[in-house]
Amino acid sequence: TIGMYSISLSYYQAIEKWVFERKELRNELYLSNQEWAFLKQLADILEVFTKVTLYMSRSNTLTLPWAIQMYHCMETALQSAGLDNAVSGKLRQACAVGLRKLHHYFDMARHNHFNTLATS
Repeated sequence: TIGMYSISLSYYQAIEKWVFERKELRNELYLSNQEWAFLKQLADILEVFTKVTLYMSRSNTLTLPWAIQMYHCMETALQSAGLDNAVSGKLRQACAVGLRKLHHYFDMARHNHFNTLATS
C-alpha cells in the first residue's frame, strides 16, 4: 500500500544500512538508488488513489455526486505522470494503461442512470 511505501521511503537510509549489514539478505533485499527512485515515483503516482479512497470512504460522503470529480482528480494525476519525462518509462506506460481503464469506468458511470440522477 501507499502507507508502506511512504514509511519505507522515510526510513530509506536505516533500511539500506540494516540490509547491507546482513550478508544473507544483501542479495535479495538490497535496493539500488534507481530502485529507490522508482519506488518514490510509484508512491507519488499512487498517492492520488489513496486520497480519493479516503475521501470516498468517509461515512458522511455521498459517493455518486462526487464520483465524476474524483475521476477527474485521478485522470489529472495519471496524465501528468504519464507526460513527465522524469518519471520512469515503465511507470509512464502503467499510467497510460491506468488511464485507459479509468476512461472505461468513467464511460460506464456516465451512462449509468443512477449517476445521472445523482448529479442532475
